[in-house]
Amino acid sequence: MRTIVQSISLIAMSILLLSSCASEKGVETKSDQEYYHVAALLALEPLPSYTVKRQFDGVLTAAQNSSIGFEVEGKLSHILVDIGDKVIQGQVLAILDTELLRLERQRLNAQVAETEAKRKLTELNIKRYSSLGKE
Repeated sequence: MRTIVQSISLIAMSILLLSSCASEKGVETKSDQEYYHVAALLALEPLPSYTVKRQFDGVLTAAQNSSIGFEVEGKLSHILVDIGDKVIQGQVLAILDTELLRLERQRLNAQVAETEAKRKLTELNIKRYSSLGKE
């Protein structure tokens, strides 16, 4: 019984193998047929505007670059223009905080007053020594 089942299965597999190897010249397959894509017609309507979001990688550099500076260093107290503003020659662009300059001026004025007081003291000492020498 076992040999009969083996024989039948061997014959069936042989037939299946040979039938798959047979060429089918007269049969047209689905991939050989021409394919037409059906297009739907749409009416175009003009829109007033639309937004397109785009992202780009890179670095932007200005076509013109101007270096500005102050005669003395310090902090800016006011910036009067913004990026992209048009400026004219001589226009004030920023104001420097002058608090440190004011304090430096006070210190220098105090130093001048101290030097003036020392000068007067020296003149008085000279007069006193000269009057002591006459006696």
